[in-house]
Amino acid sequence: MAVHDKPSQRKLPAWMTLNAEGENEQFTHDTNENPNLSFMGTVHYCRTEKECGRACESLMKQVETQEELVIGFDMEWPVHFKTGSGKTALIQICAEEQTCYLFHVSCMRSLPEAFVHLLKHPKFKLVGVNIKNDLWKLSRDFGITVKPLIESRVVDLGELANETLRSGQRWSLDRLVLHVIYGNGTREI
Repeated sequence: MAVHDKPSQRKLPAWMTLNAEGENEQFTHDTNENPNLSFMGTVHYCRTEKECGRACESLMKQVETQEELVIGFDMEWPVHFKTGSGKTALIQICAEEQTCYLFHVSCMRSLPEAFVHLLKHPKFKLVGVNIKNDLWKLSRDFGITVKPLIESRVVDLGELANETLRSGQRWSLDRLVLHVIYGNGTREI
């Protein structure tokens, strides 16, 4: 059995190691030393279909006064070692910097109609990392149609980052944020 004095360091792709002068330099920021990032806005926690419906109606009123409303979208669900992915538990929506909605859908019998209408509204554009997979999961869990939405009104930030940075990374939101905050700073996403 070999004994290692030091753990091996991960090497990043060359495009992630360029400094402002275009020279290679290894990105070594320790993710455990991140400054505390906090959300200073309002979080609306919706546990019932009625609360979720009211929140969605509020968003619908907001979009009527705009040409387009971009919404940050993410979902969470439990993953079990033996049984795999559980049903969607939480949907997170942010339509502006100071407001975030948390829909605790695992507490609901079904998705509120207002939420389904919100997803189908032509003025909404959904953005997120791996968002297409989230929407396909939502379709499987609740039997709603998402293909037209995915084809026309979804921006996957991981795909956008890969196009912008000319890479082929599989991004998590955490890694993408770290790259934007601590990355080489030569390109904006």
